Amino acid sequence: MTKIKLTYFDIQGVAEKVRLAFVLNGVDFEDVRIKHAEWQELKPKTKFGQLPLMQIDDGEEVAQSDAMLRFAATLGAAKLMPKEPIEQLKVNEAMGLVDDIARSWMPAHSIGMSPQKFGYEEGFQNTDEGKAKVLAMRENWLKTELPKFMKLVTALIEANGDEGFLASKDAPTIADCHMVPLLRNYQRGFMDGVPTTSLDEFTTVTAYIKRFLSIPEVAKYYEK
Repeated sequence: MTKIKLTYFDIQGVAEKVRLAFVLNGVDFEDVRIKHAEWQELKPKTKFGQLPLMQIDDGEEVAQSDAMLRFAATLGAAKLMPKEPIEQLKVNEAMGLVDDIARSWMPAHSIGMSPQKFGYEEGFQNTDEGKAKVLAMRENWLKTELPKFMKLVTALIEANGDEGFLASKDAPTIADCHMVPLLRNYQRGFMDGVPTTSLDEFTTVTAYIKRFLSIPEVAKYYEK
């Protein structure tokens, strides 16, 4: 039996899609969650200076969460990536849309953590001016960009019927493992300026999220 250790922070973040893929495929894995205080010591020892990391059978550590997700699809029940090339293309198309959303959102998200990447001084986000800037950027994105993306997500879901997923009519794929954690970021209320009601008007999308979360394996995972 393959021994897998997945290391990330004690948050959902970019590792959640990999965790969900393991859960849905019935793959046992060691879910190591480190504190941010531990990261500075660990970072120089990591392959690319980033998390998550995955280690297989005590071998070399592997980086890049998308690579891990595609690997997870091949394990256990191996039901998260269809075998037909055309169906695989649909999954990868949906995966690309998730990446487009994340890339578009990144400036509004990151300025609240690393303003120096955008030409501001470190700690800018904690000043009155910085707090206002963060809220303004996030409010603008939610107003102008989110509806555009939710229209695209809705179209993918509706193409697969009332009970469908992003790239399949009857079962989740790794595209859903990728998409749902990202969408839930706009519902969970942990980011300043992002109300828990941000997705409420997009009823096809919210129904899709509930459908995914109600899958028995997923529901059991989140009960922990």
